[in-house]
Amino acid sequence: MYDKGKKLDSKGIILACVGIIAVCIAINIAFAVFPPMGRSDGASSEESSIGTDSASEVSGDESDDGRETDVADGQGETAQVDPSIVSVPDNLPEEATQAGFQDAVAAYLTSLTSEYGVPEKTLIESSDVNAGMGPDGSDIPYWVIRAYFPNETEIPVTVDFTKGEGFNVGTY
Repeated sequence: MYDKGKKLDSKGIILACVGIIAVCIAINIAFAVFPPMGRSDGASSEESSIGTDSASEVSGDESDDGRETDVADGQGETAQVDPSIVSVPDNLPEEATQAGFQDAVAAYLTSLTSEYGVPEKTLIESSDVNAGMGPDGSDIPYWVIRAYFPNETEIPVTVDFTKGEGFNVGTY
């Protein structure tokens, strides 16, 4: 198109600018039509345990004034479980908070809502201590909670508390 050593004229500069703008527009349209598939909201990564670094971090005072008991629309979406339905045991260690306990269990139950729906209630079935099973040889208290779902499914949920690590929740 141009001979070697010949300078680029204004027509060539304008064509280059128009080409760059066209490529940018094409990229924007491509991202609008085909959004990048990366990490989603992270809900699927909550499979068998929900831990907090420390119980004092989970305060339960996070109010967003929105109802957290949104119902799934039947297409496998996860609905948030309201922590207030979680029964709180009387014998929490002094390092643990009731709000931390409720939030950890509610977060785990949220991971089950796509399959079972939002639980209607929870009841504490039992509690005990795993003597000497902590990282420093301390005791680890645990509780078994039964979660009742609308489709008449009952799931036992185990919660334990390790000092310095927080709550660990799952079905075992």
